[in-house]
Amino acid sequence: MNDTRPAAHSGVRLVGWTLIMAAIPSVALGCRETSEHAPSPTLPTAPVRAERGMRVVVERTAGEFLEATVLEAKGEQLRLQTADGSQTLRVLHTDVYLLSDPRLESSPGEYAICDIGGHHWRACQLTALDGRERVVLTSDAREHRLNQQQVLAVTALTRMNIEHLFQRMHQRRQFLEDLAKAGTARPPEGWRPSPRERVVARRGDDWYTGRVHELEEDGVRVQWRSDSSVEKVAKDHIVPEPPYPLELKRGDFAMLRPKAQADPWTYVRVRAVNDGYKVEDAQGTVTMAEKTQLIPLSLEGLEQ
Repeated sequence: MNDTRPAAHSGVRLVGWTLIMAAIPSVALGCRETSEHAPSPTLPTAPVRAERGMRVVVERTAGEFLEATVLEAKGEQLRLQTADGSQTLRVLHTDVYLLSDPRLESSPGEYAICDIGGHHWRACQLTALDGRERVVLTSDAREHRLNQQQVLAVTALTRMNIEHLFQRMHQRRQFLEDLAKAGTARPPEGWRPSPRERVVARRGDDWYTGRVHELEEDGVRVQWRSDSSVEKVAKDHIVPEPPYPLELKRGDFAMLRPKAQADPWTYVRVRAVNDGYKVEDAQGTVTMAEKTQLIPLSLEGLEQ
């Protein structure tokens, strides 16, 4: 019994090894066939990094861009000089767009960075393709026709910044369109300027604080608070300082007293009335104001 058991076990081991050894060539063949016919995986290309001497575009503030040249690349930081030579900046590699290896945008509707000439870059939106040209709208509401090399694709963060910039642009345009319908400042009925009276008068396109210097038949000579100079102003371009008897409502336009008397009065729209007036200017800046700080505008023609 002791002699036969080892032989039996030896036979089993031999059969097992024989099967394993027989399988090795076919496994090797299968591996060789797979390696010969399967396509080689494509390795990701490392992004090109900015180096000394390269031209780049940097987002200096949200939605605002500058062209610059790399003076030094050290670790994750870059030292740049702006294209006009006026500034030296320190930024991260991730904050710049390379002009030597640009990612270009060609999808209408997408936000991008556009070269409008003279080393000036603006936030823009690609609106159409016209042959080899890209039709874009820049953040100053101007349309340009550019070639593809002038339209850079942007990162998700820059896209969000540009989108907010365009939203403010559309709000400002709507504000100015409604303001044009609101008319101009009008004095209370029966008011006449008096000598030495403090007034608000039109000077160019804006309104400034002044004082009546002299009354004339066809106008009023006003001494400006900004520079003490005296200038003749038409009678319909001069109004008293507030308060006014008219109560403003939500949606009405007015002029807001400036913090410095030398500055122009600011056009605002009333957003809410509740223990004072919540007003908003063309830039979207919201503040609280009292009746003594506001000059109402005529609301003729404005759709409420």
